[in-house]
Amino acid sequence: MKPRKIALIGISGTGKTTLARCISRLSAIPLHHMDRLIWADNWARCSLDAIDSELQAILRTDAWIVEGWIDSYSQKILEAADLVIYLDYSGWLALWGGLKRGWRHRVTPRPELPAGCCDSLRLKALLALLRKDERPRIERFLATWAPANLVRCRSRSEAAIVLGRMGLCERPSRAT
Repeated sequence: MKPRKIALIGISGTGKTTLARCISRLSAIPLHHMDRLIWADNWARCSLDAIDSELQAILRTDAWIVEGWIDSYSQKILEAADLVIYLDYSGWLALWGGLKRGWRHRVTPRPELPAGCCDSLRLKALLALLRKDERPRIERFLATWAPANLVRCRSRSEAAIVLGRMGLCERPSRAT
């Protein structure tokens, strides 16, 4: 049976959004972006109550894909997911993804972000991708919650193979 509740996590630049869109398109499962739940216009952070309310609404549905950053508010999503896909790619691959995304959206914001939230190619952010600065925090959350259905993918080809076997996605385009 194909999973109907999917969480897609990983550090920035690994292609979570691209892969989630692919899975959503092929499976007709609604896609929800954590960036849309966490941020309001112009990078104003939403309240924890607002985030929790949105996540509760998603959890009440019978099928969903949630992609993006995980934090303490993500526990319920991880626990309810039939499948948790962790894109645990190298820092170089994350940096490359961040560079491509930043260049592509340097003028036009990404569609999954609220108004006024534009990517930038700041050196500090790019170095964080290369060093995988977000990874220790993700690993701490996963160690605490230990999702039963976690699949850790260490490369794009590994993710494509895993998802292909589940009938969830075709091989993602190299342009993404």
